[in-house]
Amino acid sequence: MKTIFLFLFFILLTLSKVNAESVTCNLEGCDKKYRSTEVTFTKAKNNDKPIIFFLAGGHAAHTKLDPMNKLAGKYDLLVMKSPYKVDTKVFLGYCELCNSEDQVQRIKSIIIYYKNKYNKPIWLAGQSLGVQRAINYLGHSKENSKLINGAIFTGAAVGNPMRTIPIKLIKDLNIPVVILHHTKDICRFSSLTVAKEFHTEFSKINASNTEFVEISAGRIREDDPYICKPSGKNHMFADSRTELAEEITKFIEKNSK
Repeated sequence: MKTIFLFLFFILLTLSKVNAESVTCNLEGCDKKYRSTEVTFTKAKNNDKPIIFFLAGGHAAHTKLDPMNKLAGKYDLLVMKSPYKVDTKVFLGYCELCNSEDQVQRIKSIIIYYKNKYNKPIWLAGQSLGVQRAINYLGHSKENSKLINGAIFTGAAVGNPMRTIPIKLIKDLNIPVVILHHTKDICRFSSLTVAKEFHTEFSKINASNTEFVEISAGRIREDDPYICKPSGKNHMFADSRTELAEEITKFIEKNSK
């Protein structure tokens, strides 16, 4: 058993290397109470792959990769730990702190730092409320979308896409975007119906490809009493993370130059 454990340990070491860093937020609009942002950076074995910058859902004050953990080793993965919980002010699906200027500039400072450090393409990804944070970033300035090569939205918690989040603020968007959603996610602000409406509206403002992918793998029943909690299994692709990783990989490879 000890031999097997050591073998698996060294396999993981060869697949990826995890580094923790603090990135200073010096841009105008950064909340000076929090001078830096903690991030973890997991390098893939293949250095030719782009960086996926992941914005977690929920309170976002952690560096967990869920539900994108199956991409570890395939891509360089960058995860931002918010210095404060972003889900403390949410009303009718609208996350006030997710849509703050501080979040935008914190995200932008990390993108600029890693672009300069590695000179590699960066894909911005968001899960649940992380999607609102990504949209806030895209809508804050026309130049923001020029800093990334594409976007990946999973389990989008966007409420009413046209009333609760500022989609119309996004201008001159021309990057490949994929919206992935579990067919059995029935949460009020992240249901399949909401996700499809989000895709329809987002497609209107994006000059490039905006693709919608339904994930149906897994056997989580729809009447699960915890399905709409932050850890809701369908919302977090609990039984379908392999399929999620495969679809994301397929989309990135198809839309990479």
